[in-house]
Amino acid sequence: MTQNNDPFYSEENMNRLRKSIAQMEHSGESPTPETAKAMLEADRIARDPNVKGYASIAELMDALDS
Repeated sequence: MTQNNDPFYSEENMNRLRKSIAQMEHSGESPTPETAKAMLEADRIARDPNVKGYASIAELMDALDS
């Protein structure tokens, strides 16, 4: 899991993302520009130790309320 401990960016999810990218590249399919951009952004965020993560929706909501 990344340093921000966001479950969305768990190693399992990131591996699934990388596998999906590899499958698309192998099959010759291309994601839409919006999907490709989102995939790259998710990867960038997952690797950035400075991005704040939240362990739960409640923790996120508390942060938004403060």
